[in-house]
Amino acid sequence: MADIRARPERNADVLLIDEVQGFAGHDVNFLPELCSTGSSALLTGDDCQHTFDTGRDGNTNVTLDDNITCQETRFTEVGMLPDGETHSKTWRC
Repeated sequence: MADIRARPERNADVLLIDEVQGFAGHDVNFLPELCSTGSSALLTGDDCQHTFDTGRDGNTNVTLDDNITCQETRFTEVGMLPDGETHSKTWRC
């Protein structure tokens, strides 16, 4: 795991992850590890765009999709701070 955490820090100043609402199961557990590098991290996503998970991780993190509060609580518990303002506007077609 240390090698994986060192790689972003070695190669980038900022780690950007889009479509975070698509992460599920053990991938959700991996996000805090990945974001604990020396690089800054910004994760973006739209909870309203989440449809379904295709992973085979059983019941791992299955309740995160219940509502946005579950997701925010999970990320806050591991030191990742949710921000509902930075991307509060969208210019989609």
